[in-house]
Amino acid sequence: MAARLVLADELRSGAQDVLRRLKALRLERIVVATGERREVAEAITAGLPIDQVRAELSPDQKVMVVLSERKNGPVMMVGDGTLMSVVSRCRQCFPLACEQALSG
Repeated sequence: MAARLVLADELRSGAQDVLRRLKALRLERIVVATGERREVAEAITAGLPIDQVRAELSPDQKVMVVLSERKNGPVMMVGDGTLMSVVSRCRQCFPLACEQALSG
């Protein structure tokens, strides 16, 4: 018998509501940058008001996504803290930790 085991982060309760409220406030673009496999990232974000999903990224590639998005205007970043410390040292980025908003 063959089995398939899938491990993935779960979306925090209330995240969908927070994203919809941000869009209602005219937030222009929501991009997910994750190290998860594409299939997992797409499954987690299905049905959310996400403009782009960037998956299978290394920490350095995630920083490049933030820098790339910064060219279009201010960037707000939500994260688990690991990448936040790297990005916060980058003078071109202005990360904003929104853990309270997503913690339900």
